[in-house]
Amino acid sequence: MNNNSDTALGKINKKKCYLNEGKYGHYLTHDGKNYKVPEWLPIEKMDIITAERLIEYKKKSLNNGLTQNQPKL
Repeated sequence: MNNNSDTALGKINKKKCYLNEGKYGHYLTHDGKNYKVPEWLPIEKMDIITAERLIEYKKKSLNNGLTQNQPKL
């Protein structure tokens, strides 16, 4: 998954992480998943540490949202 517009940032948990530019703005690709980069975050400041923090934050946000909305059985 490496286009000319992809920028390899490094590896997170031994898997490559890319910064991409798409139709709706910048996003990260890691482990087969895409993560939108907020518009307020300067792309020039994006490095592997920032990418890792952003991915972890998005994963936690997604997990919290899913567990709160799950129906009780």
